[in-house]
Amino acid sequence: MKLKEQSEFVAIRHARGARVSRMVLCGLVMLVVAALFAAGCSSESGPSLTSDRPSDAPVVEPTTPPPTESVSPPPTAAASQAPAPQPDAASQDDAVAVGDVELPPPIEEAPDTVPPTVHTPTPAEFDDPSISELPEGVEPERLPPIQALPAPTWQPSRILVAKPTVREIVPVYDSPNGNRLSFKDGDLWSYTYRGGSQVLRVIQGNPGDEWIQAELPMRPWENNVRPNGVSGWVRAESFDWHTVNHQIQIDLSDANGNPRVDFWNGDTWVAGTYAIIGKDSTHTPLMDSFLVEKYPSDNEVLGTYVLMLSGFSTVHETFSGGLPRIALHGTHIPERVGEKLSNGCIRIPNNIIELINSQAPLGTRVNIVA
Repeated sequence: MKLKEQSEFVAIRHARGARVSRMVLCGLVMLVVAALFAAGCSSESGPSLTSDRPSDAPVVEPTTPPPTESVSPPPTAAASQAPAPQPDAASQDDAVAVGDVELPPPIEEAPDTVPPTVHTPTPAEFDDPSISELPEGVEPERLPPIQALPAPTWQPSRILVAKPTVREIVPVYDSPNGNRLSFKDGDLWSYTYRGGSQVLRVIQGNPGDEWIQAELPMRPWENNVRPNGVSGWVRAESFDWHTVNHQIQIDLSDANGNPRVDFWNGDTWVAGTYAIIGKDSTHTPLMDSFLVEKYPSDNEVLGTYVLMLSGFSTVHETFSGGLPRIALHGTHIPERVGEKLSNGCIRIPNNIIELINSQAPLGTRVNIVA
């Protein structure tokens, strides 16, 4: 009995040993296969777990959305039925088509511009400056010394100045999204006859608004009505906002009966002088206007600088073929200030016009009172 039990025990031990041997053998075989596979992979040129890729693999570039195209909104109203520009202005045939809008040619490339021609009242002295000089031996009238004046009651002006990059017609409407307006002298342009940025004075509206009601440097349809005060609604996107704290007052008859010009920065009086104003037959009109353009003069009769106002003569229909805009400018006869000699403009000594030109920005309020 004991011998039988010992035999069975030995058989079981042999069976277990065989199973362990088979397991060890299988493990060794798997290790050999794994080693051979690793060796084969390391000898190939395929990609590893890096940024390497096969040289013949297709290249897939990252996708980028196409650039956004800016589309100009369609015009909100038909073009105005304004009369043709002055004869010496460029014709629409010279305009350059950009999209659906016709823009005037660049200033530097055209001798004329599409905006109407604007001139100051041409003095007779242009041909002979000596005709307005005092005769030899005649002394100029002695006027009282200029005294500083307190600033009139007023508010700073809010103005719009056309952006330099905008060179086009500015549509004007009778209300926001309303009817397109037309004017006696044609359309309102974003720049002046001499190429400067157009200036408007704000009546209603604030920065950030889409629409602004503004006073325009334009003439009304009726002849000899108000030389200023034409207004309309424009889109604000073509303009930059500014606030102007300066004021000029032109008093055609001060307390002593003499015409004088005074200039303030805020409430601070800067300078004053007596002036030459329009003759009775070509009088200087009363107006509440603003500076729309400044430029150096090329004629001694106009002095050293010309400051264009937004208002016009109520006597003249044109000046030298252009619009009869009133101006404040210098003079070659400062000894004759206090007299009525001009065609409607205001002449002051050159040293004062130079000071005002250097300090008064575009949009400065200019009141002509009596």
